[in-house]
This record gives sequence, structure tokens and C-alpha cells, in this order.
Amino acid sequence: MLKAKYPLQAPHPKALSFSAGDRFLPLHSPNKEKEWWLVLSKDAEVGYIPMNYVLYLPATTADITGFLQRGSDRLVSSSLSADQQAVQRRRLVQLAQRYRARDTAGDQLYRLEEPAARPVSSLSLFPDDESNTTEHVQTNGDDREATPVPDSEPQPQPQPEPEPERPLPAAFGRSLVDLVRQHTSASHQACQATVQALMGALKQAAPSVQPVVDQVLSQLSSADRDAAELLSSPDGRRLRVILEEMTSCADDQQQRSWQLHCDEPAIIEYLQELSTILTNADPCVSRRALESDQMSGVLALARLYQMEPRWLIRQPLTQALGLACGLHRDCISLLLSSVLPSELARDMQSSVTDDIRLSHSALLLSMILCMGEKLPHCHMEMLGAGFVSFLLETLERPPPEVSDDTADLLLTVLLALNLQYGSPTENQLLAALRQRDCARVFTEKVMLLFNREEDPVRVFDHEPAPAHSVVKLMVDLFSEPAGTRLFYTNDVRVLVDIVVRNLADLSPGDPRRHEYLRLCGRLLASEGYSEHGHRSADILLCLRRIATEEEMDGDETQPRDRQLATTTLALHGEMLEAL
Repeated sequence: MLKAKYPLQAPHPKALSFSAGDRFLPLHSPNKEKEWWLVLSKDAEVGYIPMNYVLYLPATTADITGFLQRGSDRLVSSSLSADQQAVQRRRLVQLAQRYRARDTAGDQLYRLEEPAARPVSSLSLFPDDESNTTEHVQTNGDDREATPVPDSEPQPQPQPEPEPERPLPAAFGRSLVDLVRQHTSASHQACQATVQALMGALKQAAPSVQPVVDQVLSQLSSADRDAAELLSSPDGRRLRVILEEMTSCADDQQQRSWQLHCDEPAIIEYLQELSTILTNADPCVSRRALESDQMSGVLALARLYQMEPRWLIRQPLTQALGLACGLHRDCISLLLSSVLPSELARDMQSSVTDDIRLSHSALLLSMILCMGEKLPHCHMEMLGAGFVSFLLETLERPPPEVSDDTADLLLTVLLALNLQYGSPTENQLLAALRQRDCARVFTEKVMLLFNREEDPVRVFDHEPAPAHSVVKLMVDLFSEPAGTRLFYTNDVRVLVDIVVRNLADLSPGDPRRHEYLRLCGRLLASEGYSEHGHRSADILLCLRRIATEEEMDGDETQPRDRQLATTTLALHGEMLEAL
């Protein structure tokens, strides 16, 4: 007989479930080369068990017949009808009689066919009669034929048929990523890479699981996810809870007016958790949570900033709002039309000696202005000429508390504000510069950015991309004498070198080339260029090449470049040829 060493929950329909210590009667001679054996359980069920889960147990004929008798007694509690129970008892009696006749425990009696689609609760695999020629075995009502086999003949072991492949739930792969993230607090990207690596290793180590692994990997690479699935993820549910709590805080105007401080730790904890999730969660989940209820949660954060004077709450608020701007383009438009830009400008002017507060407010304001989208008229007073003059003055004569990094952020705000102005007549930055005799720090920082071809305003990848803020500023500055006078002759020479380099390197269709062509025309028209004529031959060559380029299909910018180059040649061609 056989005895179970460990418990097992049946892994497929033809296997038996059992507990440790359960005994079985093999229905053929056990073969160690086979992984699964066909047995009779203590409840008179027939099915397969794995070889490595059992051990041999010496048994006499009396032990076996007693095992069969106990199985017959348990048929009373089975689901079989009275007639079926009677038939099974007769078969158990027949099997016990054969063991007594042979009087040898464990001898093979029959070569039996595989069991039915699931373990049967009867001995329908056993013959009904004592015939030595042909034995008929009935399985689930079907008659099958089994042939007696001599004791000395080795018998092949029947193998269980593989369970038919079942498709995994559609979100199973992503639920694995969520599970890893919940237990490690790592970023979604790191968790997904971990699951993919584990699936790849499992696929190599166990080729039999390749279909399942391929399904998981396919789910992880698929971007097809509906809104309900995104919001039902752990991060999605938590984001909605936090945003609802922040909405309740913003709506509690009475509490805000009383300025109670008992809620401060809870609000700060919520905002810090919000920033952590927006940083580490799946961006698709974060974007969908921010979109919910027409972005009412994002608006609530902006209102909370307006009503909350406490910097301990405003600081995590700026971090969360900045992350929201980076995740969703519409958050920028929404915040631009909210009270936030004016509140940030007011906060910057009232905290000029608080470096951390000034830098946080400047960074968030530059993010809101980074796309060049027009400010509503209600903000023009707060972010008008007075605010621009404040930024320039702080940049040129910063208080001792203001760090260099914060000064760079103030310049970024100026560059972002300059995207708001279309013509020189309405440009508040140019108007403020006209009132100054010198702007040395301002021009040095702008020249450094221009030489490096960096655009500090372009912090996000949202489309459509605005104009290059530094190049646009240069075009605006050289549109009138007041801006030109801010630069030394050597600065202008450096500018010409950079313009020539980009006109030579940038290919047709690159939108930056048009901006450099505009700047080239302004430099040629500026005061003093005709006196030094720096790189005039190279400029003439670049303009002629662009003006005579062959037209490329589907390129909308190239005709504009050709037209601008032709116009510049018409205006300044003779001067360039004479220099």
C-alpha cells in the first residue's frame, strides 16, 4: 500500500486531493519511473497521485481487505444512489476476493485505463465479473475494455492528460506589479521591470509554463486599459481618497477662517502621500485619478493654497501641484485659469528673504507658465509690470538669503512670462528693461543659456511645444535699441557665432531653425553690426542655401524658412556682400 507524506490539493481534474497520512491502494504495480500512480483512496475514489508525495507501506492481505471493507462502509456517505452503492460494494468484494486468492499484497491485478475527466467516487474502473478473457470496465457510464496482464510483464504507467490551457484574467500581469509595489513601495517602473525579469527567468527554468508567462508579459506590454481598471488599482483608489479628503478640507471654509492647527499633521501627511504616489505610481493611473470628476481634486488643491497661509501646508501643496502639472497637460491649463498664479506671485513678493519659499513658488509658477498659454486678464495686474520689475531687481541685487539656484528660477519665471507677449509694444519685460541702465546679471545668465542652447522653461514633454524661450527672448531684445544696448560688442559676436552654427547644423523642418533665422535678421538690423560685420560671409552663405532649398513634401516649416531667408537677403544682402 501507499501512505501520503504531505497534503495535496488536486492540481488537475484527474488527480486526488488528500491529507498527510492518508492511505491508498495501487491499482497496478507502482513504477518509480512514472511520476503519477493510479490508486484507490480510502473513500473508494479512483484517481492519480504524484509519486514523490507517498511512501511504500508494507501490508498484508488482511490489511488490504480491511482497507477495501472500510471503503465499502464509507459509500453510505457518498453522493451515489442506493443502486450505485450496491454495485460498487459488489466490485469491492470481488477485488478483495482476488487479493485473498493470490494472497500476495501489492501484486498487479489488471492493466486499467485512465480515469474519467475527474476522480470518480466509485469503483467503476473494476470489472463486474470473474472472466479471465476480457474484463469490461465502466467509467462514468461508458463501457471500456481492459485486458488481464501476466504478473511478469512490465506495464506502462498511465500519465494524466495535461489540463487544458486557460486564459489568465486580463489584468493579472498588472496585478502582479501592484502586488510587488504594495510590498516594496518601489516605483511602478521598477516593479514592472522586476516582474518582467522574474517572468523571463521562470520561462527559462520551467519551459512548461511558457504559455502562462507569455500571457503575463503580453499583458504588461499592453497599453489597452479602461478607466475603471485604472481607478480600481491600489494606487488609483488611494489617490481618489486623498483628493476627496483635500476637497473636503478646501470646502471647509469655516475651519480655514478660524485657522485651526489641529488638522495640520493630517493635511501634511495626506499631501506627502499624494506626492509620493504621483511620483512612483503608474503615470496612466495618476492621470486618470487627476481627471476624475472634471479635475475637481486639482482645483481643490489650488483653492486650498489660496486659503492656507501656513507654509508647512503650502510647501507640500506646491510639490503635489508641480507633479500634477508634469503628469497631465490639462492641469496646467486648469491652474492657469485658477487663483494660483496670482497667489504665487503675491507669495514670492512677500517672502523674498525666505529662499526655500521663494524657490518653491517660483518653480511652480514657471511650470504653470511653461506652455506659453495666455494668462486670463484677471492675472495681468498681479503678474504685470510691477511683478516683472520685482523679478529683475531681485535678480540684479539679490538679498543675501537668495541662493544662485533660486536666482536661476527667477530668470526662468521671466523667460516663461516673456512667452506671454506677442509684440514688443505689449512686452512688459522690455518695458521694465527700458527703465534700467544696466542688467548685467540678467544678460550674463541669458547669454550662458543661449550658448548652451538650453531652455529652462521646457521642463515637460507636453505637446504642442512652445517656442524656445531663450531664443524668443533674444529676438525680442534685439527688436529695439533699448534691448540691444544691454549687450557688449563681444556678446553680439558670440551671438552671431551661435546663430551661424545653428543655421548650418539644423535641418529643414526643424522648428528651431525659423527662430534662429528671425534672430539673424534682428542681429543684422541692430546698431553696430555694420561696423564689425562678424561672420558676414558665413551668414550670406547660410541664407542663400536656405533660400534656394528644394521643397520637401509634407514639410510646413520649410516654405516659411525659405521666405524668411529671402526677405533677409533682400534687406541685408548688399550689406553682407560689402562687408
